[in-house]
Formats: sequence, structure tokens, C-alpha cells
Amino acid sequence: MKPAAILEIILILAVTSATAAGEASPVAELIRDLQSDQHETRRAAWNRAASMGPDVIPALVQLMSSENKNTALAAQTALRKLCHASAAPGNEALRPKVSASLVSVLQSPAVSLPVRREACDILGSIGAEEAGGVLGGLLSDEALREDARRALLRLPPAIAGPPLAAALEKARGEFRVALAAACGLVRAESAVPALRAIADDEGAGAEARAEAARSLIRIGDAGSRDSLLRVIAAVDARRQRMLGDEVLRLGDRRRAAGDEEAARGIYRLVLENARDPALRYASLHALATAPDTLLVPVLIRALADESLLVREFAGVLLSRRDSADVSQMLQGRLREASGAEKAAIIRSLAERGAEGVAAEIEEALRSEDLDVRVTALDLAGKLADLSNAELLVEAARKGCAPVRLAALRAYLDLADAEAREDAEVAAGMLEKALALVGDEGEGTAQQRALLALAATGSARAASKIEAALRDPARKALGREAQVRYASAIGAAGRKEEAIEMLTSILSGDAPRSTISSAVVALEALGADPTIFQKKQGFVAAWKIVGPFPNEGNSAWTTAYFPETRVELDGVQTEEIDGRERKFLWRDHRTTHLEGLIDLNALMRRTENVCAYAWTELESSTDREMLLKIGSDDGIVVWVNGEKVHANNATRPCAVDQDQARARLRSGKNTILAKILQSGGDWAFCLRIAEPDGKPLDLTQLAK
Repeated sequence: MKPAAILEIILILAVTSATAAGEASPVAELIRDLQSDQHETRRAAWNRAASMGPDVIPALVQLMSSENKNTALAAQTALRKLCHASAAPGNEALRPKVSASLVSVLQSPAVSLPVRREACDILGSIGAEEAGGVLGGLLSDEALREDARRALLRLPPAIAGPPLAAALEKARGEFRVALAAACGLVRAESAVPALRAIADDEGAGAEARAEAARSLIRIGDAGSRDSLLRVIAAVDARRQRMLGDEVLRLGDRRRAAGDEEAARGIYRLVLENARDPALRYASLHALATAPDTLLVPVLIRALADESLLVREFAGVLLSRRDSADVSQMLQGRLREASGAEKAAIIRSLAERGAEGVAAEIEEALRSEDLDVRVTALDLAGKLADLSNAELLVEAARKGCAPVRLAALRAYLDLADAEAREDAEVAAGMLEKALALVGDEGEGTAQQRALLALAATGSARAASKIEAALRDPARKALGREAQVRYASAIGAAGRKEEAIEMLTSILSGDAPRSTISSAVVALEALGADPTIFQKKQGFVAAWKIVGPFPNEGNSAWTTAYFPETRVELDGVQTEEIDGRERKFLWRDHRTTHLEGLIDLNALMRRTENVCAYAWTELESSTDREMLLKIGSDDGIVVWVNGEKVHANNATRPCAVDQDQARARLRSGKNTILAKILQSGGDWAFCLRIAEPDGKPLDLTQLAK
């Protein structure tokens, strides 16, 4: 008789043999309900299956092969619920029987492959000790080996490890890689010989070697150190990072287990061998709590690391250890160090302010080693010792490019320090620095030298600034230098000359950043900082009052008191929306280069409101003019009480959005603006122009 026929008989017996007095057995009812057309009936059945024993498993297995998908799925769900219930606490006696039934299913060739895979998966979740051998045997079955491998990974490591290790010795190809990974996941110590053989086999392929190495790390086999280093050296950057991360995790596990010495050894292994700077950084971070006797030598070597991230972190860790012992260790290592390491030690000693570091720097200034000499040049400027000045000048004249740049920077540092003591001596040094750089020399050094010379206020600066202004390529630098120079001479008492120079910058062709600097400098000297805006026709000084209600844009048709009377002095009490409110006109002067008035910055309420702005202009004659207006949102403008413009807009503010013609009379003129706001930004600007659109110079309006 065929096996399939046997299973059919089992199913029939399960349904019929246990009946008595015409009543169906619980098993028969379960099988019948699992085949029902009603989902609720099937669901109730598979939930009942959890309380039934292993005797029903053969019938469920048979149903799982049904051509009816609903029946097959219901039977599968019932089997899972039954098996998982057997693994619950209190069912210890039931679990081996259920596990044995699943083993029988796996060993039966009459059961379909999908059902055997399902049984394999469930066995991995609930299987007892005997499941390891059965699943291990399936590792040689090409159809089920991957299912068996995944199932073994869910069993206790002591059960899963031996069959996985045994299979690894015989496996080949991609499945060998998968088994190698599995051995590491369950920490299968018995797999170490096979894993080490794969790691050492140069013909095994990068993926297999890397996975074997990772598993050896996870197992924590100390004897595999050399094999691991060989693999790390041979694989690509991605796999190196993977293995490095795994080694760091091993260190973390050792640390968590209380074996700090082993953990630190692992971290140092990564620091000394990892090519990925992120791994070296992580290992250094893990070592940060080590005692100075262990950590400081590690940090000293890390100071010369090729990665800036690692070097800087090592420097930070060293700076936190301020004991004299650390400085002594650094100085002791200095005698033997060379190249980048020696340069880094000198820099660290300088940052610590260690005794005798000035002598070390002076000696290093004459070093033949480029790293050491460049570092010494960089540090020499911070010593504020003028005795090194000529040595720096000589290096800037004759050195190679790195030496020249370092010497120039150091010389400028020295000049900056001297400027705090004697501005004229500093000016002489800066003039010499400019000669060293030349008009076509290093742009950053040239810029720094000229600006520093200008800031001294020395007469030496004037000719250098003029030379820069005559050179189209350096004109912008010359303008910025003018601002520095004007600020310096103004602070020294030549205030009128400084203001005149700054004013000329505002009316010239300087970059906007320089104009902003000039405005700040004018304000520092007590001069009018809005002169640039006035020359461009922008009204920069206003009196502001508000906010007033503007719910539903009601302010567009509501005339609040500023539209009928403007009383600038004192607090005004007005009834608004049935309640008394107090208002005060406040002075506001903007230094924004386009005369922008940011009302959000001035008002307490900034949504569904409006405000009024008022200003006076003095004109020497009657004249026609053009108002150029920008606003966010709507705006109304009156000139001498006459409404000249209204735009009920909703928009962001931009310069010269609207235009309106108006007339200025001889003498005093008033301008009133109402600016509406719904939400978001809230601002306005107003410019006075000739009828042809050319901006009026407001500084000349009254002349």
C-alpha cells in the first residue's frame, strides 16, 4: 500500500473511529470545522486545537495538503497553535510527544515538501533535545537544509552547535557560508577548527573567509588571532568594517562579563590594526577609562594617526589628564619619536603649557623633518616671543610651500600678539609680512596681513590700502581694510576723518558685507548709521504705534485714531472694541540696508492686527516725488494728510513693489503709513525717488 493511502486512512480513522452512540468525537468535529466554508467556524476550530494533544497532528498534516486553500491554511494555523501551546509553561510532559510527532512528519517521504518545511520551522520553535539530531540530519538534504539551519538557530546553542559544526566540515559553496555564520551565532566552539581552516584558505573566497572570521570573533577564540588579522588584511573595506565592529562587540561582552583586561586588549587590537578611522575612533573611545599608565602611551601614538578625527580625540583625552606624570610621559616619548608622532607630542606639550616646551619648539624650528618643523612654526607664533621673528621671516622667504605658509601664519600670530602691546611695532611687522606675501601671493595670508595692518591705525597702512583699491582683484579687500582703518583712527581721536571715510564707503561701490561693517562702525563712533539708506532714498527713522485689531481684514475699512490725529508725545488712551487701551508712539530707526522695518520684532501681537508708522521730511523746495513702497501685507500711505496710495495685498515684502506719486512742499512734510497683517512675516519699507524713478539723496533734501 502507498504511503499516501496510509495517511488517508489515518484521516478517516481520526474522523470516524472515536464515535460513540452516534456522537462525533472532538477530533472529528475539529477536522470537520476546519473544512467549513465559514471563516468564523474555521477560526473557532483552530483556536480549539491549542487544547488538543499530539494525536490530532497526523490529521492536521493531511489537511495541510488539501487543494482547498482555506482548509490548508486553517489546518496550518491549528497545527502551529497546538504545537506552541505544548511549549507553554506547565506542558512539559506534552512537549516531547508533540516534538516526536513533528519528527515523524519530517521523516515521512509521503508528506509534501511545503508541509515538511512547516514542520521543520515549528520544530525549531518548540523542539526538545532530540530535535537537534533530526534537524542536523536534514542539513545534508538540499531541499530542506536551509529550513533546518534556520530552525537550529532557534534551539538552545548547546543543542544546535554540534550538528551545525559537523555539517560545516562537509559543506561547500554558498551553504558553507551560511553554516559558518550559523556556527558563530550559536557560539559553536566545536566548529572552531573548521572555521579557522576556512579563514586560512585563500581559495575559499572573500565572503566565506569573512564569515568564518566573524564567527571566530563571536565565539571568542583567542587562538584565532593571527587568522583573523590575515583575513582582515585580505578583505575589502566593507568587510573590514564588519569584522572590526564584531571585534569591538566582543570587547564589550568581555567588559560586561567583568574581564576588563581582556576587553582592553581587544580594543587595542582594533586601534592598532583597523584601517577604518571610525573603528579606531570607537576603540579609542572604549579605552578612554583606562588608567594613565596604559592609556597615555596609546594616546601618544594616536596623536600621529592619519585620521584627523582620531588625532583630535586623542588630543582631547590627553588634555583631560593634567597630571605632571602625563607631561613626563610625553616628554619621555619625545626623545624617541619622529615625524608626525613627534610633531603631535610637541603640540600636546604646548597645549598643556608644559615646562620647557618653548625650548623644544625652538629646537624643532630647525628640524629637517617637515612635520616637526611645520608644527613648530605654527606653535612659535603663539609663544609671543619676538626673538623668533627673524627665524620665521627667513622660513617664509626660503621654505618650501608648507613651511612658507606655516611661517607666515606664525609671523602673523606674533604680530597680532604684539599689536596688543605696541601697535606701531606690530604695523612694521605686518608691513614686512605683506612684502613677504606680495600682491600675487597667498590670498588668505595677504588678506589677514592687510586687515590686521589697517586695524592698527598706523600711517603705514594708508599706502597699502590705496594699492589694494587700485587693483581690481583686491578692491573689495581694500574697502574692508578701509573700514578697519577708519574704526582704528576714530577710536584714536580722529573721529571726523573716520566718519568721512566710512561715509565715502557707503556711497561707493563696496560689497554689501563691507557696507554693513561700515554702518556698524559709524554707529560705534556715534554717527548716523542710516546715512547709506538715506543716500539711497530709504526712510530709516519712523515713529511706530500699535497693534490695532484686524480680524477678518477689518482694519482696511476702519480708521483708527492716527488717521485723524497724530499726537506723538505721551500715552494716549483710546476705546477699541468697547474697551479702553493705551497707546504710545515709539521711535524706531532701522540699519537694514534697504530700510526694512520688521514689525514682528516690535509688536507684542503679530496676527490679525495693523500698525501705523509716521515720519517727517524737511524739503528745501516744493517738488514732485515718487514713493516706492514695499509691504507685507496691505498698506495705505498718506502724505501731508492726503491719501496717495492703498493696496489691500497679501504678500511678502520686497523693495519697490508699489509706486505712488506725491508732492513735497517747502518745509516740513509728514508721511503716515498703515500696514496690515494677517499672519507670518510683517514688514514694510518706503523709498523717496525723483519722478523719473532715480532715488533721492535724503541727506541733501533740506539743502
